[in-house]
This record gives sequence, C-alpha cells and structure tokens, in this order.
Amino acid sequence: MRILFLIFLLIHYGPAERNLIQDTDLGSIQELYPLKIGNQWSYDFIAPESDPSKYIANYLTEEVIDTISYHGHTMFHISQQGIPTYWCYYDAVKGLCLIQDTSINYIGLGLYSPMQIGQRIILRDTVLDSNHLHKETLTLKEANVPVTTEAGLFYCSHFLKEMYHGEIYHPDSTMTDTWYAKGVGLIRERYSKWLNGKKIDRGGMDLKSYKVN
Repeated sequence: MRILFLIFLLIHYGPAERNLIQDTDLGSIQELYPLKIGNQWSYDFIAPESDPSKYIANYLTEEVIDTISYHGHTMFHISQQGIPTYWCYYDAVKGLCLIQDTSINYIGLGLYSPMQIGQRIILRDTVLDSNHLHKETLTLKEANVPVTTEAGLFYCSHFLKEMYHGEIYHPDSTMTDTWYAKGVGLIRERYSKWLNGKKIDRGGMDLKSYKVN
C-alpha cells in the first residue's frame, strides 16, 4: 500500500486498442511500468463489500512530472492528485524502486521483471529487532490474463505481493494482487489479508484512463 493512499501502486490514462493482441513476451520492467514525463494514470477505487466507505476519494490520479539524477539513476517524480508525492527509478538488479524522499534511505521495491510463472522472489527480509520482522515477497502467478476495466481490455501479467510484519513467529500477512499490461502499466490492484485463517477482502483499484507517451 502506498504513500498518499497506497504506496506501492502505479497508474495510467487513454485508449487501449494496442493491448488487444496477446503477447507471449512478458516485457521488461520499463515496459510493464513505462515512466516518462507527462505519462498519466487515473484509477477508480473499488471498496470492499464489508466497508463501502473505506476510501475518502473515489479515484486516484498519478502523473510523471519531473526527473533528477540520483546515484547514477534517472529518478522519476510522481504526483498524486496533483501533489508531488514520491520518486521511483529502475534498477537492473532490484527492479522498480520507490522512495518517498531523496533525503532518506528508505526504498520500497515495487515490481520485478522478467520472471517465470510460479517464480517467487524476496523483495525484503529484515528483522527490525529481536522480536519483529518485515518481509515482502513477489510471485508471478499468471501471464497473458485478460482484464477489462473502464479503460479497455488488456492482457496482463498477474503478480502477488505478500507482506509479513509483526512478531517474528506470528506475523500479520497482507497481500496485494496486481495486473500489469506491457506498454501501459498497472491495470488492476486488489488488497487482502489473512485474519483468523480467513482471507479478508480490502478493496482495490481499476484503471479508468491513461496517457502514455
């Protein structure tokens, strides 16, 4: 989950005809999440049935507004609802990295490609102290999955991010399912968590419109 609304989310704005053809190439990370000044994404929030008033706003917009050089990388500045919010950059080893502020070292790892279907990688595995941990994993669940939103029909790669945090032997587990389309970006995102052995729906987002240069 992200910075303003959810920190690991990514977005888009415009027509989708070019995505109607299935592609066996999953795409590089730059293709799955294309970053260029002027690129825009708009999403509708999907509230869980158990909490229809979950989101204060009904939509989220993001736009790439600027770039800077950062430790040898081109860093892209992203705004949410018109407010400069976070930075992200591509790393050949780590994948897509997100950072809230260039003055701090915290980096979130949001996406990785290429991967094989069923492959699971560890994004983060940190013991915060003797009793607590923070672990994140990413699994490629499916490829070329048809997903339809208000923005159109897209063939997507389906990723599952699992986050474990809390007491080292009894961590809470939260999950984010994401669907990315080559050349467009994030198409759909769904959030859930395990509670007392039951998977709880926590809502999500669907792509409404996009503009990718």
